[in-house]
Amino acid sequence: REIFSRLYQLCSFIIGDPMDELLNMKLYSMGEEGNINRTHTVIRRDVLEIRRTQSGEIFFQCAFCKHCSRGDRAKQSTLAPQSIESLYRAVIRFMMYHVPACEHIP
Repeated sequence: REIFSRLYQLCSFIIGDPMDELLNMKLYSMGEEGNINRTHTVIRRDVLEIRRTQSGEIFFQCAFCKHCSRGDRAKQSTLAPQSIESLYRAVIRFMMYHVPACEHIP
């Protein structure tokens, strides 16, 4: 939960920066290697990306199916949580529903 709290703070900071309209980041930090569940590490490092719309909204998306049209992606491919509490639950739902169903994840 502390990791998601730090992430939410980072995203709040990013929203105030008008120069990053093409923001594309990962949730992964090398310092967390071995400190969180291995599955979470892989999802954060290789699968989920942080993006920002031109209007400033932060969202998360699957790096492997982002190039597909919405109709061709498995459900839960994009997350737009509104709070720290909903961020954690959204990532868990992504892992439960999107990851097993996404045919683009190797």
